[in-house]
Amino acid sequence: MQLKNEEKDFFIKTILKAINDENLPFPKDLETDTIYKAEYYKYSMRGLRAIRFFIKEDKNGNLYLDYLFKTDEYSIHNRINHLGVIIELENFEGQFGWPVYEDKNLTKKEHQRIKEHNQRVYEILKLKGFE
Repeated sequence: MQLKNEEKDFFIKTILKAINDENLPFPKDLETDTIYKAEYYKYSMRGLRAIRFFIKEDKNGNLYLDYLFKTDEYSIHNRINHLGVIIELENFEGQFGWPVYEDKNLTKKEHQRIKEHNQRVYEILKLKGFE
């Protein structure tokens, strides 16, 4: 289904505000149930800014947008509902460092938990077509 201009404008405006980046290029027209990808480099060949997203209709007929935004430093996996509310979805852990505890066994258990969590997140993103 082709989005109306006001629907497209609403989601693009909301997503650009959410990721705090006005420079990401977006397609002219958007349809539901299509995976879109936009990216650019902020500094020549460094500073990748990339997004993958789709727009779908929920069981109540309301549109929502799921996206995965990546930079060289981190990723964000969120949903924007039809009201513009941003809902955090499963995302990778340990992007800013993994914890180290005095107890080596606790550190090992936590690292294993993070690895397993991140594998589950990867599978979710892969099913969505984001990975």
